[in-house]
Amino acid sequence: MVSLSKGQEVVYTRDKYPDMRYLGLSGTVFYNTYNQIKGSAYLIDSWSKGNIRLKNGVILNDINFKIDLFAHRVLIYHEILKRIIVIDKDNIESLEFSTGDIKRKFKKLDGLKTRTTIKDGIIAEVLSEGKVSCYKVFYKNKIALSEPVKPFIDEFTDLEEYYIFKDSLYLPVKLRRHNLIKMFPEYKTEIKQHIRQSKLRPRREADFAKIVGFINNLKNN
Repeated sequence: MVSLSKGQEVVYTRDKYPDMRYLGLSGTVFYNTYNQIKGSAYLIDSWSKGNIRLKNGVILNDINFKIDLFAHRVLIYHEILKRIIVIDKDNIESLEFSTGDIKRKFKKLDGLKTRTTIKDGIIAEVLSEGKVSCYKVFYKNKIALSEPVKPFIDEFTDLEEYYIFKDSLYLPVKLRRHNLIKMFPEYKTEIKQHIRQSKLRPRREADFAKIVGFINNLKNN
């Protein structure tokens, strides 16, 4: 087994790490800095097994990974090295996995201005994708506990926001019909008619994503 230390850089190449599932990834050995924070920093506490699509087109299958929503980074568990690795987000195109019967897809969004100080790309869930896309961004904020209880001095709080991507811009949006009509006034009549005929409720995330998909169809026609 290759000996690794915390923070050490790891580059997966054929000669060093023969497990082909990890070829093309790079990163550093994970160091846990969350021991004194109450709650979880992750989208899902347990490891999710799914696929990682790299920007060079390579798809890595059956990889165990976690999405850290506080630092917006991706961790993988290397089954041969028995180590957790923080992988370089610049190589990632998307991550896909399932929770129950629901397939989920996440992407790194560059150029998205959010409430965080993260500069190297936000990991967001893809709700609808096309010429117009809809993304959901999860956040984990850290606040001080009013009454610290050992070992915790801080705790994580949850936030989420939605964005529409159009004309090369990420625009914050609320799950409301009038917000979509304001963004796409040229389709006002069609949007209202589609919502009524399909009995959609824009305040529901899944229905909102369907409406964005409908707008994409209008743009493609």
